[in-house]
Amino acid sequence: MTVFDSVVMANEPVKLTALTKGRFFPEGGKLVTFYVNSKKIGTTLSGGDGYAFLKYKSSSRGIKRLKVVSGDDTDEGALLITWKKDRVILIEIESTLFDAMLSFKPSEKGGSALRKLSKQFRIVYVSSLMGMVQSRKWLHANEFPVCPVLKWEGSELIDDLKEKGVSLYAIIASPDLLSEASGIEKRFSFDETEDGIEVKDWDELDRYLKR
Repeated sequence: MTVFDSVVMANEPVKLTALTKGRFFPEGGKLVTFYVNSKKIGTTLSGGDGYAFLKYKSSSRGIKRLKVVSGDDTDEGALLITWKKDRVILIEIESTLFDAMLSFKPSEKGGSALRKLSKQFRIVYVSSLMGMVQSRKWLHANEFPVCPVLKWEGSELIDDLKEKGVSLYAIIASPDLLSEASGIEKRFSFDETEDGIEVKDWDELDRYLKR
């Protein structure tokens, strides 16, 4: 089964979502229990398409650990609850955190840089190739900070987050993604780009973000 990461404003409802599966395909009619930071918040039944939903609202900002359980199946994810004054940064996993594109080897300074950035900004990972499930596994295996992972959907994702009230401060991604991210003022890449600012390393990026 799969639980989906989310980003929501404090005091606004979010529809927590999980997908129950059979051996190979989604399978509905299963009881799903949702937990936030190890606290049970409710149980619901997945529909015929395998999706289970539960509304949740909190005034407490920050990263919340999500967990879903259905029989012997379980999965864990992340929920970011943010305020308007929080500065949210989107970080593409594949172009930013890999040592080389599609190498699956983590960049040498990526983990420590993100831990430093997470003290001043709210981080949301976006995945353009791997998908949410594999991205979460990779991030966990390589000890990156726990933050939500969202599928990159171009301007639709940006518009959706803005409609929720999320303050998108910057994006760090490949030139291809930056070309779809004109809705975010501060755009950076470790590669040459015409749609943002090229930075040579994490230290230079940190200086730009603090301006």
